[in-house]
Amino acid sequence: MARLEIMSHTWFHVTRKGGWFGLHNHPMASWSGVYCVDPGDGDGGHPDSGALHFLNPMQLANMYVDAANHHIRPPYGMGGKTYRFRAGQLVLFPSWVNHEVLPFHGEGTRITVAFNCWFKMRE
Repeated sequence: MARLEIMSHTWFHVTRKGGWFGLHNHPMASWSGVYCVDPGDGDGGHPDSGALHFLNPMQLANMYVDAANHHIRPPYGMGGKTYRFRAGQLVLFPSWVNHEVLPFHGEGTRITVAFNCWFKMRE
């Protein structure tokens, strides 16, 4: 562990009503994370307001959906995973996973801190 070097980039998002982040991943990093400082007030009648949504990495898993596979439960199902943040919550994930932040419909501001990490071993 003494030889492990951890590098990171960190930034914050202040999201107001109507704000969102489109589908993306974080190349050139191995792990990413989002820490929720404040999820904002209310959801404006939208239960997924400001939610962090991860797409199913098995992109072709829903190529054909019928009665035999429509109701398969996670982790083998077709859908992604959605996190509705609470203050103090931290979500860690592999940087290659595609994700998005759904439109924020609440009042006030949604505040998160995000980061990417990558590692190397010192000689």
